[in-house]
Amino acid sequence: MAIRSISLTMCNDNVFFTKYLIKLITLTLLWCCSLHITLASTAIATQTEQLLDDYLELIVDNQPDAITRLEQILAQLPQDVPISTKVRAFSYHIRNHLMYQQTDLALQQAEHLLQLAYAAGLQDAITEALLTQFNVLMYIQEQHAMPQSPRLNIIKLATELNQQLTQTRDARIRYVGHILLAEMYMHQQSDYETALTHYYSAYDIIQKTADNQTVRRTIHLLEHIGRMHLSLNNPALAYPYISQAIDIAIRHNIQRRLALLYLLKGYTEEQLQQPEQELASLQTGLVWAEKMQEQNTAISIMHNIGLYYQQKKLYDKAAAILNEALRKSAALHDTYNTNNIMMSLGIVQVKSGNQQQGIVLIEQSLPYFRQTLDQAALHDVLGEVANSYQQAGLFKQQADTLLEQSQLTEALFHTGQDERIQALQKQFDTSQLAQKERQLEQENANTASQTEYKSLQHKFMPLLVIAILCITLLLWLLCRRRRFWHSKR
Repeated sequence: MAIRSISLTMCNDNVFFTKYLIKLITLTLLWCCSLHITLASTAIATQTEQLLDDYLELIVDNQPDAITRLEQILAQLPQDVPISTKVRAFSYHIRNHLMYQQTDLALQQAEHLLQLAYAAGLQDAITEALLTQFNVLMYIQEQHAMPQSPRLNIIKLATELNQQLTQTRDARIRYVGHILLAEMYMHQQSDYETALTHYYSAYDIIQKTADNQTVRRTIHLLEHIGRMHLSLNNPALAYPYISQAIDIAIRHNIQRRLALLYLLKGYTEEQLQQPEQELASLQTGLVWAEKMQEQNTAISIMHNIGLYYQQKKLYDKAAAILNEALRKSAALHDTYNTNNIMMSLGIVQVKSGNQQQGIVLIEQSLPYFRQTLDQAALHDVLGEVANSYQQAGLFKQQADTLLEQSQLTEALFHTGQDERIQALQKQFDTSQLAQKERQLEQENANTASQTEYKSLQHKFMPLLVIAILCITLLLWLLCRRRRFWHSKR
């Protein structure tokens, strides 16, 4: 009975072990399936994110092909793609509506995208959807067609977006968010101090990334910081940023931005009263604009070359190139350049003695600038207009224009703003210097590590050779000994 009892116990143990083994195998299989699904989902997300990165590269050089590519990505978007990737893809799709002036459709889809992100409850997706809606509203406000809705107040939305950015992990989303906020505060609110703070936040973010968009974003950021300093009549502060952007673009062979950057460089050199350098920069920019077939930028450069001739009092040359630029601009339906060239051509006409014709051109273009320019840019235009009225003997119009300009001066350069911007600039310069020092220390540390590694290699190689020889000798001796014992048998 004892033996039977032992046998039953062993049998029970075997049954228990078998059941346990089956459960373990089942759980393992389930875990493997779950892992496979997770890995497959991650792979799909990674692949889609890469396609979206490729779209960003393509849209810089070829908008029509990029838009077609994005439509293909959206059509093939898997059902199980992560919500953050889906929100990113559709945010690009919504921005494309703005290219075709489809503002109502863009706003409607931005609202839907934000609801989708909130339903998912993922922070990065919420922030991306929110900045997409913010981008649409910025565009609508620039077109002077802001919907009358308290909930869609752009300042309120800017505050909310800024709060969401502090909780967002994705560097790309945080970078884009700060850039959009900076541009809104600069161009639509003329709040240059807040704009500069956001630009510097974006710069800090971009210094910690190393993906295929880092260089382009750095160039874009340096360009816009330079533009902001130009708006504040600080060409000496703007010049290093623009020059650095050009150097980076040349070093990394990013040709698409060079024409525009040389245009900015030429404008900055004009502000710094460096006419020879200005003309050289503009001519270089024109070569790049024609090479890259950037017609609008080429027209802007031709316009500035006309202004250069105007400054030199070469009015015939100025009028010739400005009329050519005006013809090209009108053919392209380029509203900004058309009005800008009309204003400059009017000033040239006044200076060359054709006051009546010149004033007509100036007054035709001035309403457009009152609607579209930020306060700093409008301030400069009004100064030029006032001078033209004076030369034409229209002193009442001159007085009215100067009064309007003085009101802008009070609003624009209020007490303390310049000092605070200078303080921000110093803080940024210190941060930039510290970043360069850290990079230099890292490079030195890497060099030291490589040197130490090579030194260890040199020391270790002889020892390795000796060890290999010793092992070979031992093996040879063992073989000989084995043969000896076999021969004894």
